[in-house]
Amino acid sequence: MYKYERVGRIFVDSGQIAVGDPCYTLGHPEDIGDGNLKLVRNDDGIGWKSDENGNTVIEVDETIGKLNAYSKFCQATLNNSNGYGIIDGGVAFNTSTTHGDGSYTVTIVKDEFGTQRGMYICLDGSDPDIEVKEVDDDCYF
Repeated sequence: MYKYERVGRIFVDSGQIAVGDPCYTLGHPEDIGDGNLKLVRNDDGIGWKSDENGNTVIEVDETIGKLNAYSKFCQATLNNSNGYGIIDGGVAFNTSTTHGDGSYTVTIVKDEFGTQRGMYICLDGSDPDIEVKEVDDDCYF
């Protein structure tokens, strides 16, 4: 039997939500740079340049000589057809939201002992009631 606790809302101004240990990004100022996303414009100055695979081209942050952390997170949502992805091989998971900017409800799933077992974030703002079902499959890769 699971219990569900709505713990609050998170605010989004970039149309994406990340889950990961903050020490991997916030603890590394050498990866933060100026913190801006810089998309490459088309040669005619209208719209954004894409590579041969249709991915949006993101410029290197000149202050650190590589993509900054924010650009890597944006790359995961901009350049994957599904709108989400793993950052730097497991530093974080990043996903676009269904409705862009706004605030999104966070619900913690607890077992009968009160131990956190999971987290649910409604990405479309509808805040439905949720129910976790037990499965026989191993959830690990």
